[in-house]
Amino acid sequence: MGDLFFVLVNWARFHSLEAEEALRRATLKFERRFRELEQRVRDRDQEIRQLSPEQLDAIWNDVKGAAALPSHG
Repeated sequence: MGDLFFVLVNWARFHSLEAEEALRRATLKFERRFRELEQRVRDRDQEIRQLSPEQLDAIWNDVKGAAALPSHG
């Protein structure tokens, strides 16, 4: 896995990107999406461990789709 990170950092440098900042932003985006997934599961009065991988994927895809929509207001 370390080799993969090394390649990604070098790729980012080649493209004049700040790898650490890109990782920080990606981590925050993932965290927001995961918290939204957790909330949606709670709204259904369920727990994550009760759901199948397919059900979790469906919720995750909904969360990602909702994040891509422009907000009004």
